[in-house]
Amino acid sequence: MPFKDGRMTPAEKRAMTKRYGVEEGTYRRSGANYMNEDTPDTFEDRLTKAAANDYDTRKAQETLHLALTDEDYRKSLGKKAQNFVNDYKGSDKKDKEGMYGISNMKELQAVNDFGRLYHKHERGMGGNYSSANDYGGGSSHMADSMRTHYDRNFVQQSDLPEPPKPDATNPTDENEEVTLSPQHQEAKDRVSAYTDDVMSGAISDSIYGQETEMTKPQNLARSASDDIYGQNESSDINVDNFSKQSRAASRMFLDKYKDNLSGKFEQEYF
Repeated sequence: MPFKDGRMTPAEKRAMTKRYGVEEGTYRRSGANYMNEDTPDTFEDRLTKAAANDYDTRKAQETLHLALTDEDYRKSLGKKAQNFVNDYKGSDKKDKEGMYGISNMKELQAVNDFGRLYHKHERGMGGNYSSANDYGGGSSHMADSMRTHYDRNFVQQSDLPEPPKPDATNPTDENEEVTLSPQHQEAKDRVSAYTDDVMSGAISDSIYGQETEMTKPQNLARSASDDIYGQNESSDINVDNFSKQSRAASRMFLDKYKDNLSGKFEQEYF
């Protein structure tokens, strides 16, 4: 499809007048005594501005610009469209760097011709490329093709590898064997021994030192309780007195426990 020099045939003028809603005015002619536009260029300027504000025309201009400036996108088009773009790109009368806007009739005609060619050869549609559905359908198709092109360098979610599944083995599983440091193992043994001794009432000499039966906490508490019952022969128990003696027995046990533990720690580590 050859490029035009900006002059419109009567059929092209009618088509563009209808598409952009711009009526041609009258202007001074030789021998005429009326005018409402200076020159024919006034009509073309109004037509170009109207086209530049038309969404479908701008989408076609954007697509043509991408084809002019991006070889990969140009090669993604059909042979007819590629030849059209290469012809425009190689013409010394056209903007070789692309088409950033529509500033004159030559550019407007190139955009309209590209849109008509795209409609026929890229979309495979028939007709005259003259209805709102033709323009809108072309814009939608062009937008999709450019989006696909721009996304070619981006990884799609569907292309990402599946994330690794977590290990089924629970690291806190009691059955899993864990090697503890000597210090950690000794501390764990001490806690276990203390728990067992408290639950059973048997204080281990290896941890607490030598005690008598009466120094064990449960015996101290029992002794305090027996004392209170002996002092109160009636059924009424002095609860306050019992509480004081229980606290005293607990304090005495804890003081002795700290002394024994401190002594053993110094013997082992110092």
